[in-house]
Amino acid sequence: ASMRMDTDFNTIPLYVFGQIHNSFIQSIWRLKGGGETIVNRLIEDINMLGGEVVTSARVTRVKEDFGRIASVITEDGREYEADIVISDIHPVALLDILKGSESISKLFRQRIYRLKESHGAFTVSIKLKPDTIPYVKHSIHIHKSFSSVWHRDNDRIESMMLSFGVPEDGNYATTLDLIIPSRCEEWEDYGGTVG
Repeated sequence: ASMRMDTDFNTIPLYVFGQIHNSFIQSIWRLKGGGETIVNRLIEDINMLGGEVVTSARVTRVKEDFGRIASVITEDGREYEADIVISDIHPVALLDILKGSESISKLFRQRIYRLKESHGAFTVSIKLKPDTIPYVKHSIHIHKSFSSVWHRDNDRIESMMLSFGVPEDGNYATTLDLIIPSRCEEWEDYGGTVG
């Protein structure tokens, strides 16, 4: 299965159109405590099972053992052995790291390299001052024009979605997420500016 963040009306899969359309009708689901609730729970579970979550460590090579990844080597030379490795980078970047791997078929590589780049979602999460902005129970979609939702003359999407974090207590939002569909290149100038 694959999920594309595509907004090209001519190529978007019908099920993605259906999901987007449904979110306009029913709004979106939210987690009390925000998205970091999932991350924190995953980290707790991984640690409880004896695993380790490593962040800010760019993997440059992998070592394989009988068709599976046995360890990863980071830019600074550290090596991490693991039974399971989870990658969250772009599939093309991952294939570049796995260049010599025999466990990835040539056909699969060709398919990934031929995929048209689609938009991703750039999210800015803002922690709000207590008791300043009333909680809004639905998402707010802002579009420059109706035609900018599905048809665009340039390669830039001129839309944004605002989503308020569910308040722990009271009627005021604690967080605000600004979700902007965009291409990674649009944010390259900001790389390394957040630590």
